[in-house]
Amino acid sequence: MREIIQIQIGQCGVMLGDRFWSLVSQEHGLDPTGKCLNNEITNNENMQVFFNEEGDSRFVPRSIFVDLGKNFL
Repeated sequence: MREIIQIQIGQCGVMLGDRFWSLVSQEHGLDPTGKCLNNEITNNENMQVFFNEEGDSRFVPRSIFVDLGKNFL
C-alpha cells in the first residue's frame, strides 16, 4: 500500500491545502471532524492512502501545514 504525505508551506499553500483536504474529505464521505457521514466506513481501498484512522473512528489527513508568518510579541 502506498501513503501520501502532503506538505503545504506559506499562506497560499496553507489556504490551498485547506481547500484540498475539504474536497478530499467530502469525496470520501467524511464530515469536517473526520467522522463518516453515513456511519459506515466507505469501501474505498484508497482511504488509508490519504488518511490515518484514529482510535475513535476518526480519519485524519496526512498533511503538514507550515505558516511563515511574522512573530508577534
